[in-house]
Amino acid sequence: MAQSVTTEMTKRLMADSLKKLMTQKPLNKISIREIVEDCGVNRQTFYYHFQDIYALLEWIVNQEIVSVLEDTENFLTWQEAGIYLLKYLEKNSTVVLCALNSLGRSAIKQLLYADVVKVATQIITQIA
Repeated sequence: MAQSVTTEMTKRLMADSLKKLMTQKPLNKISIREIVEDCGVNRQTFYYHFQDIYALLEWIVNQEIVSVLEDTENFLTWQEAGIYLLKYLEKNSTVVLCALNSLGRSAIKQLLYADVVKVATQIITQIA
């Protein structure tokens, strides 16, 4: 139990560092060295948890958007889920735009497509 808490905290530290750096420069200009120096972990720790920066970005998307939307107990209606998503995008607009500008539309679509379909299917099933 304690190790999983530590693992989550470490991943969160790296995620926060990446998001901070994404407000300052394009994703392809951010190095793993910058991330680990900013959050105070070593390079091996980064690679223990993530293959590369894009895997960390995918983890962020899964933790902050997909897992929240998948948990239908968080929202009474699908409209509330939509509002959550729009508020998240507004609050994190700099990071979202950095990812969009750095990766391009097709890469973002590929990153999110399966998860969006899964969440939409859950919502439709719940409504039906």
